[in-house]
Order: sequence, then structure tokens, then C-alpha cells
Amino acid sequence: MNDPILELRDLSVGYRLGRGRTVPLASGLNLALAPGTLTALVGRNGAGKSTLLRTLARLLPPLEGQVLFRGRPVGTLGARDFARSVSLVLPERDAPPNLTVRDLVSLGRTPHTDWRGRLGEGDRRAVEEALTTLELEALADRRVVSLSDGERQRAFVARALAQEPELLLLDEPTAFSDLLHKAEVLRILRETCLRGATVLLILHDISVALRFAHRIWVLEEGRVEEGIPEDLLLAGTLERLFSSPRLRFDPLRGTYRVPQEEFRGTVALRGEGRAEACAALALERWKLRQDPDASLVLEARDGVFRLREGDRDLGVFGRLEDLERELRRHLPGEAPETAEGS
Repeated sequence: MNDPILELRDLSVGYRLGRGRTVPLASGLNLALAPGTLTALVGRNGAGKSTLLRTLARLLPPLEGQVLFRGRPVGTLGARDFARSVSLVLPERDAPPNLTVRDLVSLGRTPHTDWRGRLGEGDRRAVEEALTTLELEALADRRVVSLSDGERQRAFVARALAQEPELLLLDEPTAFSDLLHKAEVLRILRETCLRGATVLLILHDISVALRFAHRIWVLEEGRVEEGIPEDLLLAGTLERLFSSPRLRFDPLRGTYRVPQEEFRGTVALRGEGRAEACAALALERWKLRQDPDASLVLEARDGVFRLREGDRDLGVFGRLEDLERELRRHLPGEAPETAEGS
């Protein structure tokens, strides 16, 4: 196995208040990032994820312990050497008023240029490749301040890629992206790992972490549980972390399930394909539990929904919204909620 690119040894992170007082957020961390892997750092708000990431990036000093990069304490690396090896994307994405997207991405080449900051042919090629990779060619001459939040995020990720680092540290790089661009950015970062880079990023979207991460670090109550996504699912770690007494998180679906005690009725669902899957989602949202022995039977196939009770046919529907109205008639007092009736 290759030596880790980044290693945490008995690391404690948090804040110093002065006069020797500290506020630790996580302690005794012993973790490592293997080269060529994408690791997602997840946890509830306030757990200390950003503090940990900033400590690894040398923006905050550790309270105790060490951070090693390629076996060397990060504090012993010169600023230029560290900047060539490690790129950082933070939530704060302010930019000067006249800075264009191409200018911003070009700043990623700063650690590789001379003291005058002149870009060589290789630097310009790296910039253009980063713009193309993040689909920013059409926005290259736009001012950064004129971009949407999602476009601006992609521009800062492009700057990090143009830097051509060994390690990328990113704090929620897709928070403002639409579903497509969120998946695209994660796909790009994973492909970057195939070319030898290593990625550690904070994510709040667990379904995305499960799909793209090689490993997940779960930060909870000052400790980190880590492993491949499937092992953490089997252990119930993610379900426990993001559930509450009223809501149960289903990490496989990335959604919350209705607690058993809140179901208002039962329906036997039979079907296949997309129609059956959508009907199942709708029934749960309406707080109707699936029960194969229920008297109400819903058949969902080829975009058609047939409802019956025993031998009595209650109707055929092309839209689930129309089916919902019919269900309300047959479940008095246990009717599914609607915007107008809830």
C-alpha cells in the first residue's frame, strides 16, 4: 500500500481563546488519506468539519498533535512548496469587482510562476483545461461578481484544478449548484483522483457522498468514524447521525422516512418500473404504509395507476394527484395530506 499523502496523528482541533484557554471540537484524531482517493467529510452543523479542514490547510494551528504531508509536519513546509502541493476551496468566495473568470482561474498558477507572475505556455494550457473541465469557457471573460452562486463555485473549483495540486481540500464546493452540476463537479473530482490527486471535501448531501466517495469520515461528538460508504451503511452510522426521534434518515435514498406511528392507513402496492417507484414515494409522503394484505390495492404499471378494493374497481388514473383525491374518499379520517386539505 502507498504511504499516505496526509496523516493526522493524535490531532486535536478547535479554537484558542487566549490565556491558555481552548475550545476543542475534535480530539485524538488518527486518520490518513491514501493517494488517489476521494474522501467525504460529513457531520452535523457545528461538529467542527470546517475547523478540521482549515487546520489541515494550515489556516488554524492544531491544539495538539500533528498533521503530516508526505511524512513531513506541514509546519516545516515553505509557503510556496505547500501552495504547489495543496489547493483549498472555502465557502468565502469574494472577488475583486473587475476580476474575470479567466483571471481567477489563472491565480491557481501563482505558485508555479516567477516573481512577476507571468504565465508560460504550460500555465495557460492548465488554465484553459480547467475552464473546459468545469464548462466555463462561455463565462471565461465574465466578471466573477456577475456570476450566480453556483457558477462562482465552479470557477473557484477550476482555480483549484489549475493549480495542479497533489491534494485538494474543499469546503462544501457544491452547496449552491443544481443537481446536474453537483454531480458533474463530483465526477470531475473523482476523475482527478484517477490521475493521481487526492481529494478531501466537506459534503452535506449524503446521497452524493455515498455515490462518489471512496471513503467517508463521519465527525460526531469530537470523534471520527471512517470507512468505505457501504460499511458505514451496514453499521448504521449515517442513519443514526442524521435521524431524530421524529424523523428517520434513509441514507440509501437520501431522504427521511415517515415514522411508523404517523402512518394513517395501508395500501397494497403492486407494479413495476418507474410507475411503481413513484407510487411508493407518493404513498409514503401521504403517510400511507405499504401492506401486502391491505384491502386497498394499487397497481402501478406503464404510467397508469389502478385502484381497487377487493373485487371492486375504484378507478384508473394517469396522474398520482388524481389518485390522491380518490384515496381521500376511501380513507376517511386517515386521508393523505394535500396542500389544500392539510
